Amino acid sequence: MSLPAQAAWASALVIGLWLIVAPVAYQISGAIGPRAAAAGAGVCLLGAWLALAIAAFFPGPSGALHRMLFSMLARTMIPLLLGVALHLNAPSLAAAGMIFYLLIFYLATLVFDTALLLAQVANPQVVKSSQTSDKPI
Repeated sequence: MSLPAQAAWASALVIGLWLIVAPVAYQISGAIGPRAAAAGAGVCLLGAWLALAIAAFFPGPSGALHRMLFSMLARTMIPLLLGVALHLNAPSLAAAGMIFYLLIFYLATLVFDTALLLAQVANPQVVKSSQTSDKPI
C-alpha cells in the first residue's frame, strides 16, 4: 500500500473515531468537548502521519528495525510533546479532558500503524527458503 493510501486510511480511522467520540465529549463537557476531542485527534493523526512517512524511508526487510524504531519515536513523541503543550497552554481544553481524548486516539493510531508496519515486514521463512532454493546442492 502506498504512503498516501496509508495516510488516507489513518485519517479515515481518526475521523471515524472522532465522529463516535464527539457526541460523548459534548455530553460531558459541552461545546468545548468536541474541540478537545478534535485537538487530541489532530495531535495523534500528526504523529501517525509522521510515523508513516518515516517508515517509507526504510523499505524492505532490511529496514524493519529502523522502520519500527523511528516510527515508534515519532508516533510517541509528537502526541506526548504537543499534548503536554496543549494541556499546559490551553486550560479550556485541559478542563474538557483533552488529554483523555488524546489517549483514546493514540491507542487507535498505535494499533493501526503497528498493523501496517508488521504487514510490511516479510515472513522470515519465505525469505530464508527463497535464498536457499537458488543454491545448487
